[in-house]
Order: sequence, then C-alpha cells, then structure tokens
Amino acid sequence: MSDDRFTRTGRTAALDYGQRRVGVAVSDPFGTFALPVGTFSPAAVPDQLRALIRDRNVTTVVVGLPLRLSGERGPEVQAVAAWTATLQSTFPELRFVEWDERFTSVLAQRAMIDVGIKKSQRREKGRVDQLAAVILLQSYLDAGHRPTVA
Repeated sequence: MSDDRFTRTGRTAALDYGQRRVGVAVSDPFGTFALPVGTFSPAAVPDQLRALIRDRNVTTVVVGLPLRLSGERGPEVQAVAAWTATLQSTFPELRFVEWDERFTSVLAQRAMIDVGIKKSQRREKGRVDQLAAVILLQSYLDAGHRPTVA
C-alpha cells in the first residue's frame, strides 16, 4: 500500500526561512525550473502554502537548512526544524524535504550584481530572500528530484 502523499504528481515549492521574511519559489509543472513567488512573513506562510497547494498543485516543499560552513547543525537549524515541524503538522498531505541552503544568499547577491542591479535595489525588502529560494529550489531540482509520476 503506497502513501498517497509521496506518489501524487505535483509541483515542488521552496521556502528560504528568515525570522522576518521567507523567500518562496515554485517549480514549473515538469520540475525543471524554479520560479520566484515572493516573500512573506513567517506567519503568512501557512496561507501562502494553502494557495500554492490549491492554485499550483504543490505536493512537496523544500525547506532551506542553514547548516554551518563545516556542514554541522547549529542553533539556526533548530529554529528552522521547529518551524518546519509546525508546517508539517498543519499540512500532513505535503512532503517536506530539508535541503542545504549554504551560500544561497551569497549566490543571490552575486547574480544580482552580475545582471547590473544597483546596490540600493538589491537591498529592497525580499529581493535576496526570493532569489535565494529560487536558487535553493533549482539546486534541488538539478540534483534530479523531479515530481513523482503516480
């Protein structure tokens, strides 16, 4: 007997958690590309996830794990794990996956510099967080994680 949560076909979303903002991205229907959704307060994420489940058929959520440079888990990971556990209990139909998010913010900053976004624009609320979620999700997808075909 299979667990329907893990065999249902759907899109993957990514959450880049921060105490003030959570960057959100979602995959295309084929699980090839990560697309930006926006940034939200941590308190607004449950409502946003409901909308993503309803409107974009999200079945898997990748949560960025802020590991230390050494790869070890620090206190920041505990905060993300507690937040994720709350989401898991709210959304038992979703599959939650922890994914290494080291360097996503740095890569987001560099990408914005590379395309000529001015420093003042890079500092706008949520730009880095949103792009970090896209980078997080794209790394997950590039590692071969595609939607499961039932």
